Amino acid sequence: MTLRSIMPTLVIFITDASVHDKNTAMGKARFSVDEINEQLQKNGVIFNAIVPANGLANKQMKKLVDTNEGTLYDIKDAKLNLAK
Repeated sequence: MTLRSIMPTLVIFITDASVHDKNTAMGKARFSVDEINEQLQKNGVIFNAIVPANGLANKQMKKLVDTNEGTLYDIKDAKLNLAK
C-alpha cells in the first residue's frame, strides 16, 4: 500500500467557463472530460467543483465530481475572503 492510497489528493476547482472539454471547446482545452476523469480516477483524486447551477460548465464538472467522490457547489453560494 502506498501513501497516496492512504491519503488521496483533494482538488477544488472553481469555474464559470465552459471550455474544459476539448470535444466542445473550439480548441481551447487539451484534454476531454473523459481523459481528465480517467487520470483523476487513476490517481485517486477526490474532485470537488464550484460552478454555476446550470449550463455546460456544470455538466462537464458534474461528471468529474460524480465519479470521483466529490461535491458540486453552486458558485452563487461561494464567498471570497481575502487575507490581509
